[in-house]
Amino acid sequence: MEGSKKRLKGEEMEQQNNSKEIVKKAIRHQVTAWVPKGELCLDAEIMRQVLNCKQIGFAESYAFVKWLGLDLIVLAAKDTEDIKQWSRHTSLYIFALIDGAFEQGVNIFGFSSFVAKIMKSEPSVKEFIHQVEKHNLRLIQQLAEQGVDGIILADDIAGKDRLLLRPVLYRELFLPSLARQIKVIKDYQLDVFFHSDGNYLALVHDLIDLGFDGLHCLEQSSGMDIQSLKEQYGHQLCLWGHLGVADINVDDRRQEVELKAKIQQLASSSGFILGTTSGLFSGIDIYRLQKLYTKINPSF
Repeated sequence: MEGSKKRLKGEEMEQQNNSKEIVKKAIRHQVTAWVPKGELCLDAEIMRQVLNCKQIGFAESYAFVKWLGLDLIVLAAKDTEDIKQWSRHTSLYIFALIDGAFEQGVNIFGFSSFVAKIMKSEPSVKEFIHQVEKHNLRLIQQLAEQGVDGIILADDIAGKDRLLLRPVLYRELFLPSLARQIKVIKDYQLDVFFHSDGNYLALVHDLIDLGFDGLHCLEQSSGMDIQSLKEQYGHQLCLWGHLGVADINVDDRRQEVELKAKIQQLASSSGFILGTTSGLFSGIDIYRLQKLYTKINPSF
């Protein structure tokens, strides 16, 4: 009887501390058993290099994720079969990535053409945003049914030091649509993060008001200082990312110790997920990153 109780207690602890639950706790600003880690994207060439294989399927991707020590996976919204496999066969937290209207507009029309349409107040812009919203709402329903845990709404709306458009244009055209998408995401009891490169500090308050649970990227080189963001918004947002190439390539022992201490400090109050700003790409020193992730004390 005593042995059965211990086994049940152990199973309960394992369930509470698997990767999915750790990420959920971080998003909800609860104490976590270790620093959760995640990458926006995984590069197939890097995985082939690490695993010494030619083909990358689910098994290889999962082996790589475990090797790197990640707690979440980000999948494209269209990858239905991938989402089903990761949901059924792993205990990872699953994000699905959906592009917002600004991102899609730039991809379809080109940056200069789309911005020109916005500046001219062309009626077609509002209709385009509406069509993107309808498409995204259908995706959100499908993703919820497929078993994802959270949605990333991705809109690269900023450059290195400022927004690409005046804040008022985002507020008038794009944010109301995002608000409606977030409401539906919340109706499905999913978490929702915002992703953009660059400096979008001017809209952080707006993003909080819309209902975002967290932000991803947070480029130090663009003025998105994670410690300052943590101090101002750490009780309202889960912050994910912030590691740049310079952090990964640090050689100086003192700088390495300082970086580790900074990460532990950021994670100590929860509401933090460790990761790179960009995701993994060819040319990144993956072995240094794995070493850094391994050195982050899982018990702080």
